Amino acid sequence: MKKLVLALVCLVSVAFFASCDPKVENPEPSVNFLMGEGYISSDAELLTTDTAWFCIQANSNLETKKLLKSFNFLVFSEETRLYDTLIQDINRDSYEFVTGFQFSTPGSYTVTGTVIDVDGQANFKYTALGLEQ
Repeated sequence: MKKLVLALVCLVSVAFFASCDPKVENPEPSVNFLMGEGYISSDAELLTTDTAWFCIQANSNLETKKLLKSFNFLVFSEETRLYDTLIQDINRDSYEFVTGFQFSTPGSYTVTGTVIDVDGQANFKYTALGLEQ
């Protein structure tokens, strides 16, 4: 009888722990600057007469599979925000943002792409640009 009770307790314990959702270590979605002809995907030096083209790919986390909620593209120089595009209500598992930006003055700039999923998990990538005349 004791063995039967012990076996039942073990079975219930295994069933309880198996039903718990495992904690995902990195639940945030992914975001990356894509490489391609004409796209800037990493730190670069440009002329102010060039148009800088960016292709940014955002994807749901492979484990959580939570849909993407929003995407934000920012361009700033030091602490001055020059350009800000917010895309809301994406409601997809993948999103691609393509844009061109023309800089008017020489200097150092940072470009970021930030994605947030429906659970509020966020991730971002950035690249730095140096511009000359």
